Amino acid sequence: MTLSKKAPVFIAILLLSILPLFLFAALPRYEFVNWDDPDYVTQNTTIRSLSVENLLSWFTRPVLSLYVPITLFSYALDYQIHGSSPGGYHLTNLGLHILNMVLVFFILMALFKDPAAAILGSFVFGFHPAQVQPVAWISERKTLLFSVFILSAFFMLLRRKKEGSEPSGGPVIILLFILGVLSKITAAVFPLILWAASFFFAADSKELRRRSGLLSALATFFVAATLLLYPRIMAALFQNLFEHGYFMPWVRMLRYFLHAFFPYSLNLFYGTADYEFLHAPRALAAAVIASLSLFAFVFMAARTKKLYAFGFIWFLLWLLPVCIFRVPVSDHHLYLPLLGLIIMIIDIFNFRKLALYAVLGLSVSGSALLAYQRVPVWTNSETLWRSVLDKQPDDYRALLHLADHYQSTGSAQEALTHYEHLMRQYPKEAYAYTNLINLHLSLRQIPQAASVLQRFEQHLPGHPDVWSLRAAIAYASGQREEAVKLLNQALEADADNAAALLNLARIYFAGNDLSQAAPLFERLVKIQPGMTEALYFLGMAYNGLGQYDKSLATFDRLVSKNILLPGLYFQKGFAHYKLVQLESAEQAYRKSTQLEPNLAEAYFHLGLIRYQQKDLTGALLWIEKALKIKPGHVPYQQALSKIKNETA
Repeated sequence: MTLSKKAPVFIAILLLSILPLFLFAALPRYEFVNWDDPDYVTQNTTIRSLSVENLLSWFTRPVLSLYVPITLFSYALDYQIHGSSPGGYHLTNLGLHILNMVLVFFILMALFKDPAAAILGSFVFGFHPAQVQPVAWISERKTLLFSVFILSAFFMLLRRKKEGSEPSGGPVIILLFILGVLSKITAAVFPLILWAASFFFAADSKELRRRSGLLSALATFFVAATLLLYPRIMAALFQNLFEHGYFMPWVRMLRYFLHAFFPYSLNLFYGTADYEFLHAPRALAAAVIASLSLFAFVFMAARTKKLYAFGFIWFLLWLLPVCIFRVPVSDHHLYLPLLGLIIMIIDIFNFRKLALYAVLGLSVSGSALLAYQRVPVWTNSETLWRSVLDKQPDDYRALLHLADHYQSTGSAQEALTHYEHLMRQYPKEAYAYTNLINLHLSLRQIPQAASVLQRFEQHLPGHPDVWSLRAAIAYASGQREEAVKLLNQALEADADNAAALLNLARIYFAGNDLSQAAPLFERLVKIQPGMTEALYFLGMAYNGLGQYDKSLATFDRLVSKNILLPGLYFQKGFAHYKLVQLESAEQAYRKSTQLEPNLAEAYFHLGLIRYQQKDLTGALLWIEKALKIKPGHVPYQQALSKIKNETA
């Protein structure tokens, strides 16, 4: 390729790399949201180090019923660089999106050999308002990642199609496919794309079909392994597979088609009311006839190997899993299918270049305007859920998560208002009652908590949480014995009532009755082995009982989960200190001060370790540091005076 021929490519890559930065310029200032981000990032302790244990957990444990080890690896890399700062994660998402735009450009160039159409089509792909969700939502990294691998593999297939020879790079394509599947299981559709490509693009497609068969076998293996490892996924996928109403596959496909061409009212969630017209008998009949006509048209076009037919097949195949199975309609599912519609548009208008450029240019400008309006929705949890409520004022998920957001950020009055709204709109849902009662209790509003409990019992009589909530109100009212009695009654009714066990154990722990608290925490850990709170309190109870070997074993279980709490490492250091394991104690105390630099007690204990090691100078330095944080603290002053007297 000569320099003059390379120039359009360089210009295209430059524009595709720079212009999206203006559209998504605000992303680095945006926060995490409380929809999936806690599970994937903010509360996911497995991404906090690149340890072998974490690597194994990514490959053996699903997140929200999805198998995404490569995606988790990318989060772990982000964490090593950016820690808990959301800006870095947003930049990574944006970088992946820009890379996908560049790949789309090369794919369109390979298909049409038209730089202007390719770059305009790439901007339609990158600026479409539906693409805002996977770019701005950190938890949708999996969609961006699997698209990078699949688009790269597809481009490799197209590179030599015009030369009449088979595409090279079979092992690389297989590797890219595997990485795609490990980023998101949707990539398993790619072999079907290859079968279609073997028909449309290969002069002698025997080798390409063989490669498609190999990838199909790999896809079958990955899907089967996922379903066998995680039977809950299988149950969720096949539940009401062809349920009537808007869950019917054709309705889902039509909705995605409408979102692609008319993206004026996008949302995080879509309900039946959004598309009621699709469920009317006449609309149903008309849509069925239109669908059959469209399929017949595409079939006829496919016989003549028209590219717009391949584009439509691309669109259908990538949406097939989410339309057939019970997967909620969501904008991010359109991310990769949009390329198929862009191929359709370019091929249909390709015979009139001016018309083609006009259509693409208008699409780019309109998409950019709508996307620019859509981006701020993802500023934080409040803006996200308020945008949902603007279109669906009584959406349960939006009200619940908005109330949770206000509660977690200390906006108690806003949280109370939204929980009250939830109770009125959804009186049979327990979550709002329990959260509202706990919020009232945290604000010392005991009569209000009791009033909410009455409504809870009225609407949900016999609910297992009632006993624990009664006990919580009694305990907050100073009636400790009554609270213990109520919780014991709850455990008599259900010995595995986790809420009752936790609350009863915490009451005993708060009263320093550790011999009663420890067995309850042990029972709770058996019922819920991964419950961080129960393990942490159990370890502290063992420390208080002088059972330091047991406490270390318990704390090590938390450390293996990469729980980064300063108190955890302090308590671990204390157990080592009591067992005269001074080097291990020092390591744990130092770790606690790294996590919390103002943890004076840890510095004090580091001083005590130095004192036992006869390093009086070191002991003085550590205890003086503790006193800087807590000036005038009597035990620290006494220890300092004692050491100074010994050094005099």
